[in-house]
Amino acid sequence: MSIPETKPSPQIVDELNTIEQWRQKTNFAIDRLNSLYTTITDQSNEFNHLKVGNSIYAGNLVVNNSQILSCQTDGKIIPSGLQLDIVSDIVNQFQSGGGTLGVWDTHQNGADIFYNSGNVGIGSSSPTEKLEVVGNITASGDITSTSDISLKENLETISNPIDKIKNLNGYTFNRIGHQKRSVGLVAQEVEKVLPEAVLGEDGSKSLAYGNVVALLVETVKEQQNQIDELKTLLKNERDED
Repeated sequence: MSIPETKPSPQIVDELNTIEQWRQKTNFAIDRLNSLYTTITDQSNEFNHLKVGNSIYAGNLVVNNSQILSCQTDGKIIPSGLQLDIVSDIVNQFQSGGGTLGVWDTHQNGADIFYNSGNVGIGSSSPTEKLEVVGNITASGDITSTSDISLKENLETISNPIDKIKNLNGYTFNRIGHQKRSVGLVAQEVEKVLPEAVLGEDGSKSLAYGNVVALLVETVKEQQNQIDELKTLLKNERDED
């Protein structure tokens, strides 16, 4: 007497196929993560580190002081068991962080790069502008500002430019606590004649030096008009003689 062959139901077959697909995907992900690790020998001791491109990072994968993945002595990566939204945590780390300031530490001369409320500070832990730098800036290319006519309205030519220039003074000076000599204007003096070029409050006023060019342009034009009038007057006097 033969025993009839029993076939699994289609539902069971589908479930088994789904499990196998997830197993393959999980193994692939673990293999990819393991491929990022490298073993470094230091004084006869082997250490496993996470390697991305040509950069090698010591230790395990940690987000917000919470270990997400652990590198074993055999070079394999295992999960820590902590369930976190890694992308969300990384974003939060570079934002408010629940009241704390996100910081990238360069470990060079104590200079830090801070990110706070959408602003980046280099050497400043509380930047108030999109980019705030304490120190000098060197650029190999041009630094430009958008100035297209399509972006502007209520254009008015600067009036009495010569009188305004006469109220400004050019100084050489050194910043308090520094010996290096510099040259420039004083924001409070500029504010009296061209307030549009001055930002900030007393004690931290800043000056948009590039914007002062507009005042200089109108000053040169007015001076040239005066020179042309004098030349015409002299010519007329000679003709009369």
